[in-house]
Amino acid sequence: MRGTKVDDSTLQAIRIEVEDAPGTVPDDHGHGAAEVSGSVSAAGASSLTVGGTTVKVDADTVITRQGKTISPGDVKVGDRVEAKGTRVDATTILADTIAVSGSESGGGHH
Repeated sequence: MRGTKVDDSTLQAIRIEVEDAPGTVPDDHGHGAAEVSGSVSAAGASSLTVGGTTVKVDADTVITRQGKTISPGDVKVGDRVEAKGTRVDATTILADTIAVSGSESGGGHH
């Protein structure tokens, strides 16, 4: 990710790259393992938007903050996340895991 330093714990992204995980082979539909990280720009009950990528959440998605499992509703705009899952299409992944590491303001929620 490239960007501009906002403070000691925040980088405003200029570009976020979504990459297939090393050594993965897409299935017949072009699906393969993928991950995305960055600040959440939109958050809903069933998906997040991170750097232009839609991160879908389902009942099997495990979302954690500081080692504790949280619900999708606990993820807020501005939180920094790292999502790993399966590529659905060029701009969407279905997350297996989402790690929330804080917010742009440097403080956590809760």
